[in-house]
Amino acid sequence: MAMKHTTALLFAATFALGLTACNQPQAEKAADNIEAAGENAAAATRDAADNAAQATREAAANTEQALDNAAANTEQALDNAAAHTREAAQNTGDAVRDAAARAAQSTANAAQNVADKAQQTADKAKDAAHDH
Repeated sequence: MAMKHTTALLFAATFALGLTACNQPQAEKAADNIEAAGENAAAATRDAADNAAQATREAAANTEQALDNAAANTEQALDNAAAHTREAAQNTGDAVRDAAARAAQSTANAAQNVADKAQQTADKAKDAAHDH
């Protein structure tokens, strides 16, 4: 739009120079037209700059909101991952404790069996010694 006004301004200036040689009142009117075209071009430029600034502000606000959302989503994902990791560690710890308890119980049972066998052997040895 500003380019259109600038082109009109240049055309009007060229036209005005041509008229200046021919007719003073028409030259003044052309000068007024040139001034009006310049004001229109300036207004169009200001409007374009205002529109661009508004679009930039909106884009910045949208970008900031998107970054805030991404940060919140990332934080939530990290919190979820940490909770799952804690739960997995706890489950692993529970499984290790359970396995250790079962192993200890099996060892205790085996030791008891060995002790029982030793006692039986000792009893048989005593009986055999008394019999001879």
